[in-house]
Amino acid sequence: MFNRSLVAQLIRKPESAQSFTKGDWDLLLQQAYSAGVLARLYWLLERSNLISQVPQQLQWHFQSAWCFAQTHQKGVLREVQYICQALKMSGVAPVFLKGAAYILCQDDSYHGRVFSDVDIFVPKEALANIEQLLGWHGWQFAEKDEYDDKYYRQWMHELPPMIHAERGTALDVHHNLLPLIGRIKLNADLLHQGAQRISSDYKVLAVQDRVLHSAAHLLLNGEFEHGFRDISDIYLLIIQHQSTDFWSQLSQRAIELGLNRILLYCLDVLIDQFALSVPAEVLANLSQSPNSPNARLRNLMKFLHTRALQPAHPSCTDSWSDWAVFILFLRSHWMKMPVSTLLLHLTRKAWIKPLLDWYKSRHQANA
Repeated sequence: MFNRSLVAQLIRKPESAQSFTKGDWDLLLQQAYSAGVLARLYWLLERSNLISQVPQQLQWHFQSAWCFAQTHQKGVLREVQYICQALKMSGVAPVFLKGAAYILCQDDSYHGRVFSDVDIFVPKEALANIEQLLGWHGWQFAEKDEYDDKYYRQWMHELPPMIHAERGTALDVHHNLLPLIGRIKLNADLLHQGAQRISSDYKVLAVQDRVLHSAAHLLLNGEFEHGFRDISDIYLLIIQHQSTDFWSQLSQRAIELGLNRILLYCLDVLIDQFALSVPAEVLANLSQSPNSPNARLRNLMKFLHTRALQPAHPSCTDSWSDWAVFILFLRSHWMKMPVSTLLLHLTRKAWIKPLLDWYKSRHQANA
């Protein structure tokens, strides 16, 4: 069985730093680097007046990560202004998602958070207008072929990724939060109806929807490189906002959106990793709701998720960890699209695209 991560222990209980040995601090530093949460740990220790517990020779690691995160977040806020300015003529106030939303809402999960792109959520009927306006303001689609364009526009929940020609910043434009042809259908209108306007120029999802979107993105996307960071996002979101009303609204919203199974899986991991206290009636409500997993499947998913969402460090893995990531990666593709489409997609990516790339490179070399 894998060891419990020291980073999870410190996030859950910052005062435990007072009992850390020099060996613990060295291991914690390695785990935090692997998980991308070093700046987050700095904030937690500083908030608890425990930063002095960090050995002197290691403090610069924490301070450097914190300074980088602060600079990154200032850049995100500037990018938010650029995006809002570009979309002003559309009359649409974009809904900012995930990392950018954490910053705009001053959620605890924004502290020390570094991410590669900004995500916005807009009505599908406004998509063509928004795409044109972004193009006028310098955003271009990253290099793609005709198949990739079809993949995004007909099957997925977003436009192909965009890059700004001058600043090099990345932008993802969503018109839904889950693939259109996926096994879970998400009603985008419900999400827009619940969105909160926190400026005349932009909105964010309601806090329950921020939790649910983060959980769905984490457990259905199939990418676990930042899995521990993302599950700690959700933990910090919940403990900051939890109340009797929050928990009942969260479980009801999950059932309304068809994300009750996803939320249940996520809560199982949070209970296991961070000892999150979840009201028994919430777990009962989710486990008895439509399409809820049976006990055997729920235990299996907990076994896989708990391993896949650890820091990518040998001290936090066991012999099943790589298999868990692989199985969940396959499951994510199975959830994204029907089997016939999935087989076509995998064939294209595994065989046809490499052959086309090879042919193009040979043709260019001989030109």
